[in-house]
Amino acid sequence: MTNHSAIKRISIGFLSMASASLWLGYTSIAQAQASLTTESRLGTNGIGPVLTGMSLEEAIEASGLRFKTGSAGNGGCKDVQPIGGPKNLWFMVNDGSIAVAYVRNPAIKTLRGAKIGDSESKIRSMYPGQLKPAESLSLSMKNLQFVPKDADDRNYRIVFSFRKGNLVGFRSGRLPEVLWVEGCF
Repeated sequence: MTNHSAIKRISIGFLSMASASLWLGYTSIAQAQASLTTESRLGTNGIGPVLTGMSLEEAIEASGLRFKTGSAGNGGCKDVQPIGGPKNLWFMVNDGSIAVAYVRNPAIKTLRGAKIGDSESKIRSMYPGQLKPAESLSLSMKNLQFVPKDADDRNYRIVFSFRKGNLVGFRSGRLPEVLWVEGCF
């Protein structure tokens, strides 16, 4: 082998390693930027990078945020809120994993665009034929649950809470926790 071909092989090897490093660096940056913000959208199984079934440690890694523990309820159930993340957003952790995401922040929307302040009729038009009554603790509050048609989502719901015909909050997560009217209590 000549010096010239050896140099070529070394150069090609170096370029391959450099491009792999750049690709890995890009992946790490993209993961680091996958944060929980008011731009994150709520679906049946979570919000943005935080998904139902994740451990709290996985939610911390996915969101790029730490969480503080709020109220603790029965057994292994507690509420947690992201530190430095969107206000009026919190999660129920039950049996060691994220079970429900709660939203009262007017900047956060569902995947279909529902947001705090929308009328019940607007929400019904976004989820035609898929809203059913859900239990409520308050006579002044009305809850409707979105029941997905997709078989993969059959164990998840979004619950919309209305007062005087306007959306005041919503939550999503797995059954049965998402339908627990009192949360962890």
